[in-house]
Amino acid sequence: MKVRQILAFCVVSLSVSMGGTVLKALESENWVDRSNENARVLFDILAQFNPEAAAFWGIEGLDEEIFQMPLNINDLSVEATEKGMAVLFDRLETETHPAVRQDLEILLRAADQNNRQVRLNEKYDLPYFNLPQ
Repeated sequence: MKVRQILAFCVVSLSVSMGGTVLKALESENWVDRSNENARVLFDILAQFNPEAAAFWGIEGLDEEIFQMPLNINDLSVEATEKGMAVLFDRLETETHPAVRQDLEILLRAADQNNRQVRLNEKYDLPYFNLPQ
């Protein structure tokens, strides 16, 4: 009788510990999926302004797209990035998982740095296009 109790205890303990591992693995996948969904916000903006490279970033369905550069490309890209940043800020306010929050902060910092770079390039770089090449 005592062996059965010990065996039952071991089985219950093992199933509880394995159940916790399974739950942690599912939770891990869940936060990674949420983080990937957040990154997709900025990837979609990048694909909008560089559809030829979208497949390199893992975005499907844009193989036939060709980007036509408008004269106000900088204004359009900064505006689109700011809209994406607003979505990410909203998600950051409600997110509770520390790893997803960290990823959101990284995405927001990268988007802000990109916008600042666009404005600095606009201010200090001389435009040059070697069209015959």
